[in-house]
Amino acid sequence: MFRLKLVPAQTSNPFLSFFKTAALFSAILILSSVGLFFAKGLNLGIDFKGGILIEARSSEAVDLSATRSQLSQLNLGDIACLLANNGT
Repeated sequence: MFRLKLVPAQTSNPFLSFFKTAALFSAILILSSVGLFFAKGLNLGIDFKGGILIEARSSEAVDLSATRSQLSQLNLGDIACLLANNGT
């Protein structure tokens, strides 16, 4: 009967010699990510904060300051007007 040998019998891979270095590197990454979590917090998008996202497109140039002032008069709460120019 045929026996499939994927790894030879006398294989020597010293990967456990890097255990301390890899464990220290992992601990540094974990502690830094926990520290950043408490320092900066989470960036919650509209999915978690609640609210409405309305996307409007215009073929003409838009004055953002005038748009912000007109929308702020509607008492809708926090309003963010962003300009995205994708070349279309």
